[in-house]
Amino acid sequence: MPFQIPQKENLETGGKVIRPNCTRNKKIKIKLALVLTLSLLFIAVSPTESKKNYKISFNNGVSIEMVWIPGGTFVMGRGGSDEAWLKEKKLNDSDLYIGEKPLHSITLDGFWIGKYEITAEQYCLFLNEMGNPKSKWYDNIYNTYLYEYFNEESKFATIKRTKIIDKNTEDEKEIYVPQEGCAKRPANEIKWIGAIKFCQWLSEDTGKKYTLPTEAQWEYACRAGSNGMYCFGDDVGTLNQYAWYEENSDKQVHPVGEKRPNKWGLYDMYGNVEEWCLDYYDPEYYYRSPQKNPCRNIEPGEDSKSGMTSMKMGHRILRGGSYLQPAEGCRSANRDSQDPDSLCLMNNGFRIVCIPK
Repeated sequence: MPFQIPQKENLETGGKVIRPNCTRNKKIKIKLALVLTLSLLFIAVSPTESKKNYKISFNNGVSIEMVWIPGGTFVMGRGGSDEAWLKEKKLNDSDLYIGEKPLHSITLDGFWIGKYEITAEQYCLFLNEMGNPKSKWYDNIYNTYLYEYFNEESKFATIKRTKIIDKNTEDEKEIYVPQEGCAKRPANEIKWIGAIKFCQWLSEDTGKKYTLPTEAQWEYACRAGSNGMYCFGDDVGTLNQYAWYEENSDKQVHPVGEKRPNKWGLYDMYGNVEEWCLDYYDPEYYYRSPQKNPCRNIEPGEDSKSGMTSMKMGHRILRGGSYLQPAEGCRSANRDSQDPDSLCLMNNGFRIVCIPK
């Protein structure tokens, strides 16, 4: 097993209950009872507050940090400030930004989400497990992964295939490694199925439930309590402090965590790479979305109710914008989508979520 599975967080109160001596003063008894009552009340009202951040540690020193996001209710979609800014730029009716309305209230259960986007060195661990004959994940059609999981042939990819000599057998073998200087940069050129397979691999080897975030989970975590265009408000000039995007990226991805995090401690929610979500794309979904834990996990039909065109059929959601996109494409409410099997993926990556059991 390639993991050092982290110890399960102790979510219990711990320690022994100290019962007051019957001979003690009644006032002390009353105070102790009041403290105990208030403690129990707090636990009952805010059970999610006992969840903690944790780290998934691999044998080679690589790790993935997970941040706990307490459940709550927020308003999802394009707000007034978004609408005004897009109108000023004459983009409010653009096909690029359809599907962001109407505003609607969403309630989510708590979950963990990756502090950073999945990096090249992290994704290489997964790919090399797939290609290891001694691994339970091994498949003798390994060479086809080039087209199944990510577009390796792209000159923009942060991962490459190379040949090495196996120290044990002295045989030559192929492995995946980050491009030079790209270990801490996001894994890019990733197909949707490649992101899903990574989550399945991680789930089976750790015993936890990992997956891609739903679109609602992603926006909730991105906003971190904000209802503006961005987690920091509406000042587009401040985006430079939080994101690698068209204006400052020099047309390349950058190491994760170099910009400022949002209030919940998440980095690169804007820019760098666009992030795959679990949902199918449907521009009309907000009009009929469930209020609690929504996810468009059934492919929309090509009909008038869904508002879909044949070009968008089967597309999956992408969020956050990328290093190639302008500021309006990096807003919290912006919805993008792509064919999950497309090879035009140079700015596509992902982060993971973990669902409490």
